[in-house]
Formats: sequence, structure tokens, C-alpha cells
Amino acid sequence: MNTYGYVGGNPIVYFDPEGLESIPWDGGAIPWDDIFDKGGRIAAAIGRGANVLFACLALSGDQPEIHRGRIQAQSGTYEDSESWSQSPNPPTVADGLMKLDALVSRMPKRFFKKVNFAVEAARRWIVNAGNSGGAFARVSKTFQNHGVTNSERIDIEVIQGKAFVP
Repeated sequence: MNTYGYVGGNPIVYFDPEGLESIPWDGGAIPWDDIFDKGGRIAAAIGRGANVLFACLALSGDQPEIHRGRIQAQSGTYEDSESWSQSPNPPTVADGLMKLDALVSRMPKRFFKKVNFAVEAARRWIVNAGNSGGAFARVSKTFQNHGVTNSERIDIEVIQGKAFVP
């Protein structure tokens, strides 16, 4: 069964709001008011939403995806981070582990003692994300040592796109 048979198997190029015929879409606004009754507020709202969606789809082909995020170490008195914003390729597992290692290399020893197990948990999470195909935005993970009551922690955020691909 072809679930897109109503538009000739290509729902990006054609649309068929009434299931009667495939209408070519040229990338512009879909004339919903001509297709539905003039007074239909629901149809007009659906049409506006569809036009925004189609405009986004059209733009996505023209612009490379941006991948943004950060790995952060913080407490009440210490904060440092390694961030990324890159295109078109997302950071790999190796990139993520290098960023975590760079962050650890700058940590004061006193702080590292409070997050040493959290760092290893973050390292395992990055590797596991890679084994699963990567981490997709929006992701926010926090890692703390067991028994820590203060705010000493390692945070990983994938803000846009994806990260830690194999």
C-alpha cells in the first residue's frame, strides 16, 4: 500500500487537500482559500500552518544544518565550558570526548575531585550516544558524583542539530 498514492507518491512536490487530484506545488503559498470555502477559519488556519511548514522545507534544502551545543562544568564558584557551532557535519564521538578532555584539563584539582565520577559518566553517555547514531536536539543531561549535595556537576547540552555521531 502506497500511503502517498494520493499525491503520486511525492508529498513534497504535490498536494491533494480533497483527495481528488494531485496539484503541483511550486514552492509558493498554497491557495487554501480557493480550495476551501471562503469563510472557513479552520481551513485558513490549516493553510497558514501548511505554508509555514512548506516554506521551512524549502529553506532546509538551501541551507546547511547547524549543530550547536556545549559541555559545561559548574558549581557555585566555578564554571567553564567547551562549546561547538558547526556546519554541515555534526561533532563526532571523538570530537565530544576531546572537548570533555579539554574541559577536564582546565579544571582545578579540588573541583575535579568533586566531579571525577560525573566526568566518567558523561564520557560513557557520549560513547553510548554515538553507538545509537548520535544525540539529537534538544538534549540536556546532568552528571553528578553520588552523594554530592552541592551544585558541582557536568552538563551536556545539544541545543540544535545533533552531536556525537559515530
